[in-house]
Amino acid sequence: MAKVHTIKFADFMDGSYKKARRISPNPTLYTVSPIAALDPTIIMIGAALLSLALLERIFENQGNYDVAEAIHTGMRLVIPCIAFGFIWKLLTAVGAFL
Repeated sequence: MAKVHTIKFADFMDGSYKKARRISPNPTLYTVSPIAALDPTIIMIGAALLSLALLERIFENQGNYDVAEAIHTGMRLVIPCIAFGFIWKLLTAVGAFL
């Protein structure tokens, strides 16, 4: 059932009933972009890993297999350390909010 409002005829004719019924403005909503949640350190580490992978591919295509193998061996050690470090950082950040 709809609500019924009674308005005086004089208020209706001069339009003052519109001013009397004020609608409160919506509160400001603060939004956070998911991109803003990314840590610049993580972005830089990812960029470094991608550049090392591209360098490895370039050296392999040029025939410098010894340099490509050295990069590959280094990345086999570094990538798991970075992955475990990221998991540790994620768990400690989530734990801070609990």
